[in-house]
Amino acid sequence: MIKESNSVLKRFRELIFKGAFFREPLYTNATYIWASQVVRSAMSFAFWFLAARLYPKEVVGFTGTVSSMMMLMGTLSFLGLGQGLIRFLPESSKPQDLINTSFRLVTLICILVATVFLLGINLWAPAMSGILTDGLFGVLFVCLSLGYILLEVLLSTFIALRAASNTLIIALVVGGLRIGLIFPMSFINRDAVFLFLVYGAPLFLTFLIGVIKLVPRSLPDYQLGWHGFSLNKIFPLLRYSFANYMNNLLWMAPSRILPLIVLNILGDLSAADFYISWLLVNAVGMVPASLSTSLFVEGSTESDKLPEKSRRALWSGLLVTGVCVAGLTILARPILMIFGEDYTGKAISLVRLLSFAVFIGVIPTIYTGIARAKKWIGSLIGISGLRAVVSMVTAIYLATAYGLSGIGVAWIGAQILVAGFVVILMHRRRKMSFLISKFGD
Repeated sequence: MIKESNSVLKRFRELIFKGAFFREPLYTNATYIWASQVVRSAMSFAFWFLAARLYPKEVVGFTGTVSSMMMLMGTLSFLGLGQGLIRFLPESSKPQDLINTSFRLVTLICILVATVFLLGINLWAPAMSGILTDGLFGVLFVCLSLGYILLEVLLSTFIALRAASNTLIIALVVGGLRIGLIFPMSFINRDAVFLFLVYGAPLFLTFLIGVIKLVPRSLPDYQLGWHGFSLNKIFPLLRYSFANYMNNLLWMAPSRILPLIVLNILGDLSAADFYISWLLVNAVGMVPASLSTSLFVEGSTESDKLPEKSRRALWSGLLVTGVCVAGLTILARPILMIFGEDYTGKAISLVRLLSFAVFIGVIPTIYTGIARAKKWIGSLIGISGLRAVVSMVTAIYLATAYGLSGIGVAWIGAQILVAGFVVILMHRRRKMSFLISKFGD
């Protein structure tokens, strides 16, 4: 064990002090993916902060809701295609055709889904029917929903091509356009249509910049167009993608439902504590998530090196996440003070509990990258379902008995159970050796 730990530290020193970090695609791509997520979150926060200062409150609320619906249209249209591209694009003999077919497919699906949504707006969103039934706004809603999903496909394409630095460029361009446009547009008109245009139009503009300027850097002969469109070529990808889509829904379920559990059982004040705590801890969770995505790319591109890179991803994830968790645990109080004195009560213990859960969750998170590369999607769905059911069921019971701390304990218990299941599963597959053997060569 001591020898193994020394090997980990030695490898860490090589990465940081000898520049090996910048030569290892596993780490550089993971860093760019993590950085792009941080930039997107920060830019989004800045945009809505400015919108709240420049536009009436009711306009901001309505536009925020419409923007959420726009992203919902994209999510429903995506069908897990991002993971499919990451898995199949590196081994495709005609990557240009696969990319263009993906763009065309999501275009058709998104137009259909958004149109059906608008036609039934009086049924499932009557409060939004007044403006969305307007012909011009309806067309704008469909177009910007399309821009959102096309940009998501483009981001997955960059990750699959091991050009994750472009995802950071995309995040900066989208955020910069939004913040740059919101000031002049607020002087022209302060209606919801104009604010929605400022929020959504940069997605479409950045997509065009990406496919015209950035994609050809990785695929010199690439041209956006209908040529190469073939559903037969994409059917294997779609089967894989849809299974990933189901897994993604289960994996994200706790983050969507736990806030509702807190609100319904403990009230709105506790819900605020939970939201801020979850927000902070998620920033740490981006570290293993980015490593997992990068590992997925590397395993799809160089499958023979997957055991070695899985080992490195696991130990790196545990090391970096452990440092971040320790820092967040120690500095929980001063960090929460940024949000106000009201958040330095129960939220402190919750942050510490959720942080520990993130550290335990490194194991199943890294496993998702391995499983996607190896096409073990059935086991992924089982793990995600187990994690969702255990966390939500125990959270309901423990929140009633112990308040917010009960939510943290429930999340820790779910992560420990799933991590143990992953270890057993990998042992049964006789692959455990490359996860627990020495870090690096």
